[in-house]
Amino acid sequence: MECKECNEEIYHNNPFIVREEGTYCYTCYRDSSVSLGEGVMLFLHSYEYKPTPKFHSLKNHKRKQEKGLLYLGVELEVEAERDLPLEDFSGQLIDCPTSKYYFKVDNSLDFGVEVVSEPCTLAYHLNRFNWERLLSYLRENGFESHNTESCGLHIHINKDFLTYMDGVKLGLFVYGNQYFMEQFSRRGENTAYSKYKKGFEQSSMGAKWHTHYNELARSDDRYEALNFTNYNTIEFRMFKGTLKTATFLATLEFVSALISYVKGKNSIEIMEKGYLGFIAFVCGGSKKQYLYLQDYLKLLGFNKAGGK
Repeated sequence: MECKECNEEIYHNNPFIVREEGTYCYTCYRDSSVSLGEGVMLFLHSYEYKPTPKFHSLKNHKRKQEKGLLYLGVELEVEAERDLPLEDFSGQLIDCPTSKYYFKVDNSLDFGVEVVSEPCTLAYHLNRFNWERLLSYLRENGFESHNTESCGLHIHINKDFLTYMDGVKLGLFVYGNQYFMEQFSRRGENTAYSKYKKGFEQSSMGAKWHTHYNELARSDDRYEALNFTNYNTIEFRMFKGTLKTATFLATLEFVSALISYVKGKNSIEIMEKGYLGFIAFVCGGSKKQYLYLQDYLKLLGFNKAGGK
């Protein structure tokens, strides 16, 4: 891909700007070599773009990963209406070189892009990131996520936060409670992009996991509901995309809460209590954590007493 102004190749680690008349490299835009006017534009990176991550927490201003913290990185797929060209997406919201998120081409989408965040703690996502500003802007400019056939919400966590057995317990919960996972994620099993392992359902009382537990902390391919193939992260791939702020934040809280839950329970407890044990963990007592998640579980009809 070449810049329309300078005719130089646009490499995958550089952003580019999509306009109706052509594609421009970020250098030409930055140096005002090309007049893009006051019109709207889209800063895009290629699918291969993977910058060095900067980590964000409420107390850390060095942008380096702190040991003992759980970080969540978001990949949100969004699509435009077919009659809304991508060059009509406003760049006034985006300061691409300094934002805590960026936009990438996603070839799995027909008319869309992928919004990728830098890794942040849950507290940072809730209190500093200002997802409401970004999500409302996408809604107001004709983008969709939930009401599409293919858009997903993928959440990465740092793999070093979990031990190997934590990974096994995480897989035991996700694959042992497929019904609950499908209800919460708003996505059924009929998707090639977030497949569930078979044989670990709670109804089978975990007969398989005793001899095949190693299958729970690894992936045969990256398109499983839990993707363990990445070197530094575990990817939750089962969630359907959303531009509703409350649902989006509830999903982030779900991942964080589930990690805390499996780290604090043994495999027998996770297997025997099923998703009801997790719901009791989130909603029990007078907890003031996970408020978005509590509200969303109630909306879905789940409760700590008897499930759905």
